[in-house]
Amino acid sequence: MLSELDCLRAILSGSYDQEEVGTILVKGHMSCELETVGPDEQIIDVALSMLDHKHRRRPVVDQRGNLLGQLTCRHRLKGVKDLDLPEDWREN
Repeated sequence: MLSELDCLRAILSGSYDQEEVGTILVKGHMSCELETVGPDEQIIDVALSMLDHKHRRRPVVDQRGNLLGQLTCRHRLKGVKDLDLPEDWREN
């Protein structure tokens, strides 16, 4: 996965090392060890894990590790909005 932070690191590193930004390859700056989730995991558990690790995205994979999609902060917010929560909780 190539995150926004990976791109920023590559640009800053390339600038510091006086490399041309257009010559920097993705494979040298992408994150290879990813935390993934399965499609049947609970949204609250995934959201808590993402907050704990300060991740904005989490790849969703099947049992064989094939990418099915990704869960983003926006998805988490929509999931929380759609929860059936008591009215007094929403006001806080």
